[in-house]
Amino acid sequence: MLWLAWLALGGCGSSAVTDTGQAFYAPDEAGPFAIGTMEAFFVSSADLTASVQVWYPAVESGVVQHRYDRIFDAEGTQDALAACDSPRPVVVFSHGNTGVRYQSWFLTDHLATHGYVVVAPSHVGNTIFDYDVSRLSEVVFRRPADVTDTFDWLLTQAEPGGWLEGCIDASAGYALAGHSFGGYTTLATSGADVVIAAAEAYCAEFDEWLCSAVEEYASAHPEETRVTFLDERVWAGVPMAPAGFEALTGGLADAIVPTFFLAGSLDTSSPMANQIMPMFDGLGSQDKVLAEIHTAGHLAFSNACDMLPTYDECAEPFIDVSEGHQLIKTAVAAFLGDQRGIDGMVSFLPTEDDRVTWLSE
Repeated sequence: MLWLAWLALGGCGSSAVTDTGQAFYAPDEAGPFAIGTMEAFFVSSADLTASVQVWYPAVESGVVQHRYDRIFDAEGTQDALAACDSPRPVVVFSHGNTGVRYQSWFLTDHLATHGYVVVAPSHVGNTIFDYDVSRLSEVVFRRPADVTDTFDWLLTQAEPGGWLEGCIDASAGYALAGHSFGGYTTLATSGADVVIAAAEAYCAEFDEWLCSAVEEYASAHPEETRVTFLDERVWAGVPMAPAGFEALTGGLADAIVPTFFLAGSLDTSSPMANQIMPMFDGLGSQDKVLAEIHTAGHLAFSNACDMLPTYDECAEPFIDVSEGHQLIKTAVAAFLGDQRGIDGMVSFLPTEDDRVTWLSE
């Protein structure tokens, strides 16, 4: 689907029924649902106990306000009844390096109001609470499995008698979004393999962040030449300020799902020149687009400034946090809605002006 149209931001009414029979809600506004959210735990395929955060459309707000890790107040309530009168689209969200599962609640909340069930795993050994640099190689090659395990777990919650019964159609698959290291995870799970020889050749010339992790893995698995992570249930990817080109350099051509890259012009952690553009150019998808947000830094795609307002990126010359969040969540909701066949969504994508530069193929 050639979904990008150079149309003005805004346009359609707040709600309607489209030709496809799906409800339309303007993606630049909150949708019609209340937000439910909860934390849960499950044992992954790697035999690790992982926490997950779930955001979901609720029939109405509940009584008890949820607090993320008993630290940050959530907009959603933890005892809200899920709106499962029909199957809901699913998005899995992957956090960044030393991030946390709820790090981008501005986006996950917004999607829940529009009827999405969003689930975000904690990548064990790679969160702000348990980061262990000695586990980096393990984490690089485990992150995609964390994603697929999380979706599998979510399906169990929708079984008869489960609290999400009726909410999820397993055959519909899921979209995948991630920030930074989560962007790597998004691309890998969407089909970008780690080709050992290509990564080693690149790293021999450019000593980037994940080079040592690939080298460690290759030494421990000399028989492996290519590591494949593809989950064919993924129907769209949204890598935001993705990192890790050095690991994926040889396998990007194999990722063919529709992909919406988001990047920041002031991002020095995932620079346009040696991370974003090589990943975008190398991706095999025939339906890909990149939005470079002017004056956005690496943290613009998270709620980092709500958690720690003293970050440098929380003030000028970086984009205003509220403005950046509004642009990002509108664009992501419009992209996902368009991929689901909901008419009118592309009219809400920002035009190329003083805020965004678009690249597409």
